Amino acid sequence: FQGENIYRAIYLERLAVDDLVAKLTQRLEIQAAPDIEVIRKTKKGVTVKVEDSVIAQLDDQQDMEVECSFAKDTGNLTIYLHY
Repeated sequence: FQGENIYRAIYLERLAVDDLVAKLTQRLEIQAAPDIEVIRKTKKGVTVKVEDSVIAQLDDQQDMEVECSFAKDTGNLTIYLHY
């Protein structure tokens, strides 16, 4: 997770966004949000909305950093994946 020196593994049972979100929110101890969006930020600064097809193409044991942002007005959660 972003800013930490020790990384923790997340293992997906299904290669799907909802499984990734469930594992991350559980690991980060985040309460359910009304709307959760997952965005990939590439090393070149490109942002990509993460869908199941993106998750399915992840390399096994893909290293990434995770950043979370809550919208104060709506309570919606955006999860940024940096890899």
